[in-house]
Amino acid sequence: MRDVLSLATFVIGFVLGLLQPLVAVAVGVGLVAGPTFAGLALALGIGLFVPSLVRVWLFRTGRALSVPLAMVSGTLALGVIGGTVFGTVLQIPTRLGRPATYVPSSGMPSFPVVQEAPGAVSLRLAAVPDFAVSSSEPVEGGLFGHWCYSGLDTAEVARVEAELGTIGARSLIGTVTIPAPESPTARVQLMLRGIGGEPWLMWTGQGRLSDVDGTMGMVAFEDLAADSSVAVSPATLSGEMSWNCAAWRP
Repeated sequence: MRDVLSLATFVIGFVLGLLQPLVAVAVGVGLVAGPTFAGLALALGIGLFVPSLVRVWLFRTGRALSVPLAMVSGTLALGVIGGTVFGTVLQIPTRLGRPATYVPSSGMPSFPVVQEAPGAVSLRLAAVPDFAVSSSEPVEGGLFGHWCYSGLDTAEVARVEAELGTIGARSLIGTVTIPAPESPTARVQLMLRGIGGEPWLMWTGQGRLSDVDGTMGMVAFEDLAADSSVAVSPATLSGEMSWNCAAWRP
């Protein structure tokens, strides 16, 4: 009977790991569980296996219940891990519409992958006469200090960050965060660095996306408010930021 239950829980765990990614929070060193059935099954299996094993080995009590519970919970956890590794090797897509979670050579599940690539980002500001565009050096596929990042386990551009120029003697860093692939708006942040490189002043707000096509896009923003309790100049910023990202790095 124990063998039948162990085999059944292993198959259940294997199927869950095969069809769903392990995505969410770290439970321990190298262990990941999350709000998918696979993640919850892994957390449940480990959570039952460890105390059952401790009770049998250290206290030598309750063997009639602890031994079967340790066998069933252990095979459930092993099934989830085995299914996750096997599904990743075969690149089986999940039923949640997301690609399978990448698994490193150690065989343990990892956090969702964010891809990155160099890009070329440009900024136009209205009514800021002391804004000067920086002359970034070219790199393979983009400009030095200009970077694009994907969403979790996707190939869609979710964030663009670049050093775009100076206002006065301070460097201006621009960041565009796109909340979803079909979103009409994006969060825009322009930050002035202090003399030591620390954040000195920021303007934040929403912008309207346009001309978004794969790795290219543009966002127009008006009256980004300065994050300051004292009067600063300029108090608001308006303009456009555009980007062109290279292919994601392997």
